[in-house]
Amino acid sequence: MLDIEAHTNALYERATAHRLGGDDRLAQQVSLRDKLAQVLGLDALKGRSNRDSAASLQIHRQDRGSYWEERVEIFSAPGVRLPCYRLQPKTVPPPGGFPVVLALQGHHPRGKEPFVGHYLGVEEKAQTEQREEDVGIQAVARGYAVLVPELLGFGELAWEQDRAADKKNSCAELSRRLLLMGRTLMGERVADLMQVLDYAGTLPDVNLERILVVGYSGGGTAAMFLASLDARVGAAVLVSSFCTYRASIVARAHCLCNVVPGILQLGEMSDLAGLIAPRPLLVVHGAQDPIYPAEATREAFSELQRTYAGFSQRENCQLVVGQGGHRFFAQPVWDFAQAYVDGKFNRLSGPS
Repeated sequence: MLDIEAHTNALYERATAHRLGGDDRLAQQVSLRDKLAQVLGLDALKGRSNRDSAASLQIHRQDRGSYWEERVEIFSAPGVRLPCYRLQPKTVPPPGGFPVVLALQGHHPRGKEPFVGHYLGVEEKAQTEQREEDVGIQAVARGYAVLVPELLGFGELAWEQDRAADKKNSCAELSRRLLLMGRTLMGERVADLMQVLDYAGTLPDVNLERILVVGYSGGGTAAMFLASLDARVGAAVLVSSFCTYRASIVARAHCLCNVVPGILQLGEMSDLAGLIAPRPLLVVHGAQDPIYPAEATREAFSELQRTYAGFSQRENCQLVVGQGGHRFFAQPVWDFAQAYVDGKFNRLSGPS
């Protein structure tokens, strides 16, 4: 008889046996970054990003009192329009322009809508505010230019058939099809987000030297991969998403969009997040999170800190564990964001 647990544990140990270390960390990052792009399927998406300009269409612009809300559609691929909200304060831009927050939602049946305060009714509004998930509203109120794109498989970018069947998302169907083509749903999302950054580069009154990605749950996973691969992201916040693969994606029945073939052959989640180093990175987590165990998050963070220590930037990597389950924690996120905007983190780029 096959002991599946023992067999897969042995396979895990074999896959993750080669971990980052040693002195030449920059060279290791370059190599790992290239391999990560390959397993995500980004090689098949080359040519989609045009950093000189990003074609987009403004759908509407609404006055929300203290800020403007624009809905735009970014032409992310032939025949594909990526819906995105842009929120901008009405105040005079600070010198250099508004810092930018790219806010990424998780597995919500309505995708990005609650992030920008679009509710179906008072019950959804109360629940969203109680869980502090109105992230776009929080950011613009603090003086950020905010971009809230739809992630593929969620909300408007779910399959019409799935929405009609009242399914929460289309991650499984999209993943099955994309995997057969040598592509991954997470890779598609990262490619889309790179084009959102292209679009940000066309906007007036924004500070492209201060781009912060804030990702929650599944959006935190996308934020980790985006920041790992795209140096335009100056700092990253991962909320209720960072853990070890072993204790989360391997051990629990997570959404198929988290499954990237061959990812463990590159390393654990801490190795991949280590590609963000030495840029500022905050991990925020709930002590009672049922799907990303906090004990394993602390373990992964310890590994991640070793990477930052290798760049002599240990203080640029922070962990906050709050009381609660799988949710957003606003205060530590915006404290960290303000410190980043104020230039309080070290910005050295070389290893020790």
